[in-house]
Amino acid sequence: MTMPETLTCQSKNLMVCDGPVVAPSRPYKIRMTIVMIVFVYPIVTLLLYALTPITVSLIVFVVSPLIARRFDWFLRPRSAP
Repeated sequence: MTMPETLTCQSKNLMVCDGPVVAPSRPYKIRMTIVMIVFVYPIVTLLLYALTPITVSLIVFVVSPLIARRFDWFLRPRSAP
C-alpha cells in the first residue's frame, strides 16, 4: 500500500487528510487587537481628518443655502395682510 502524492482534505474547519487531523491555527485576539490599533486606527483617523473639512464646507456652502431656499416659507412665515 503506497501513500498518495497529494493529500485530499474533506472539511473546511479541520483539515482531515490522509494523515493526522490538523486544526487551523487562529491568531490570538490580543495580538489581532494590537495589529488593528497600529495599522487600522491611523488610517481611519486620517480619513476622518480629511473628510471633516469637506463635510463642513458642503454643509455651509451647499446644503444650508439649499435648505434655506426650499423652506423659506416655513422658516419665515408671511404675515397676513
